[in-house]
Amino acid sequence: MEVVDRIIRNRFLGSEIELSSSYRQLVEYVNHRTPTAYGKVRFVESDDSCDIELDNPQTRDAVLALISDIQCTNNYNITLQGKLEDFIKDGESLVKILYGGSAGQILLIKDDASDEYFVRKVAARFGVEGNGTPKLEAEIRFLLEINRSPECKVLKGLFPHVIDHSYTERFITLDQEYVGEGKNVLTLLSQNIITPAEHVAYVDTLLSSLIPHGYALRSRLVPKTESLDHLEDYYLRRAEGRIRFFQNCEDFSMDFPANKLLSLPELVERRVFRINGIEYRSPLETISKIKADDSISDILRPRTESFCAHGDLTFLNMVFDDRSKAHKLIDNRGHIGNWDALYDFGKLKFTLSGFGQVMLRDFDLSEDSHGDFQLTMTGNARGKKALTELNNSFFDDISKNEAFAKLVKDELHWQERILFAEAIHYLSDIPHRLLLDQSPRNAVAVFLLGTAYLNDLYDALRK
Repeated sequence: MEVVDRIIRNRFLGSEIELSSSYRQLVEYVNHRTPTAYGKVRFVESDDSCDIELDNPQTRDAVLALISDIQCTNNYNITLQGKLEDFIKDGESLVKILYGGSAGQILLIKDDASDEYFVRKVAARFGVEGNGTPKLEAEIRFLLEINRSPECKVLKGLFPHVIDHSYTERFITLDQEYVGEGKNVLTLLSQNIITPAEHVAYVDTLLSSLIPHGYALRSRLVPKTESLDHLEDYYLRRAEGRIRFFQNCEDFSMDFPANKLLSLPELVERRVFRINGIEYRSPLETISKIKADDSISDILRPRTESFCAHGDLTFLNMVFDDRSKAHKLIDNRGHIGNWDALYDFGKLKFTLSGFGQVMLRDFDLSEDSHGDFQLTMTGNARGKKALTELNNSFFDDISKNEAFAKLVKDELHWQERILFAEAIHYLSDIPHRLLLDQSPRNAVAVFLLGTAYLNDLYDALRK
């Protein structure tokens, strides 16, 4: 299985390797079972022959087990491959850095000749599971694809206009129009710049275009066996791997008041968590219970799939266009093909239910001498109230949208599926918060939020 190990590790690192074309079926199977990863294979003609028979169920099980094992390891490379001055061309001036992170940066640039402003997104690291340069390369391919596809004419207008893009051996750049003041929608909500009522109206308008001209394209019903595979691939196996990632993180010191938690691997060993006075099971135990319960798995499995109109649809990945008074999309996943649309609606919900405030550092976290956690949201009082209101009204708000109602007509349990996706997204974000933010505080916060939400959903489904 040495070559399988290599294919899977490459997939999660987001890099590219060269293999004999005889491995094509194996590579396609690994790619299919790891839909959120970015690694690629370049096929060449050679005498090397693939002797792995995927028709054998035991072989497929062995490949899936290896995917699970490798997803728990450190699939990242955040070595910087460029300096800030490398990203500015002659005749340009850097106005300010709109965002700076381990995987990339977003710069506001002025064209000296025209005095016009534009945004340059730069990726100069592989990132975590390829969310740096591989992800930006895929993002560019997606934007170019929808720009030349007649059926995506409306969809492309929901993204900022693409001005230019470039590839070098060390970094990738994407230039787009500058929308609004460069602040994402979540930030505007948290600062009470956009009111809840305004936001609901903007989201309704966005979904009325995004769904029929994006997510509803190429829609199909998914056979049950394939549907259960999607439940594993998008959610269960991915979350398990991201939780077990803590096992390899003993070198991180706690950056929040922790009285009993001495290292991150201890979180994986705990069977019970008390969060804000409420007791919860380990999320790994809850995931095992979901896998063992056919009736719950049947509720949570994706019954439909359709075109991936975004793939990472959070309110952090939207900006407000103050000229057209509309939300615009940024930072698509770069997946060209079909997707579980409710995965993305779970992203919207989890932005409102705490993740956005974690990203803005608007929270307090501590552990007392009994090992109990206190996690509270802070920040602008009116903004915090707005996020709470929008989270509480989320299902009512989207269910009123006619396009959404049509999208989920075959999803019998769409609310439960969104709540499930919401919880899993927290748990799946653990390595990103730890490695990109370099913050155990952020990683433990998303772990605890995911633990609470997954427990709540499972207990509700059992009733």
